[in-house]
Amino acid sequence: MSILVKQVSSMEKVRLNDNFDNLKVINSKRVFKGERFSYQITARSEETDSSYSAWLDSPLKDYIKIYTVKNSVMDFPTYVKWAEDDYISKEPGLMPDMLMPIEDSGNMIKIPRFYNISLWICVDVPENINPGNYDINIKLTDIERTFRTPKEYEDEPFTIAETMHIEIVDKVLPAPGIKVTQWFHTDCIASAHNVKIYSKKHSELIDKYIQAAVYIGINMILMPLISPPLDTAFKTSRPNVQ
Repeated sequence: MSILVKQVSSMEKVRLNDNFDNLKVINSKRVFKGERFSYQITARSEETDSSYSAWLDSPLKDYIKIYTVKNSVMDFPTYVKWAEDDYISKEPGLMPDMLMPIEDSGNMIKIPRFYNISLWICVDVPENINPGNYDINIKLTDIERTFRTPKEYEDEPFTIAETMHIEIVDKVLPAPGIKVTQWFHTDCIASAHNVKIYSKKHSELIDKYIQAAVYIGINMILMPLISPPLDTAFKTSRPNVQ
């Protein structure tokens, strides 16, 4: 069985049908103390569907989170008539979007035949860490190997390993000097979770959403004092959270 694996930049938008050969490999990274950086491990099977378990081995493991990259449906990418030339795609389809904690799937990934899948590796470098060189080792172990004929697959690797070499420089990354903001609608939180507005559960959910916003780099939220009646269907109303 032929499994292809590459470490690629977090800036790559790896789609299911992208040419695997065109993906640029990265194997090292220089970062500051207090910096967050991410990269991807992309895999593709050339013969059959297969299942692998992912394992992390690194002195930085306490600061690393691994996600599986899931696709979202892109129904309407752009107005083609006015679109610029640098779009990834102007056609409807699937686009890598959601990051799901890999533990939600029991640390297992499914590598489908002739399609690309990706793991997202996110590292939060602490400010008090010793500078120097560190390795991040991700191992993909074939969990279906025991169900195959040993002779047929005797030349195939049981485990595929990829290593990212990290150099942490002796300088703390300064705080950004810009404000990053998004709308924050508490009525949407209540509706999505079907809870009573401003109940204890609602307040707990608001706290969690704000914490999530901070984690992804939002340092200012825009919360409307009065919910505008936008995008409200005729003869309906939005929840009152004034």
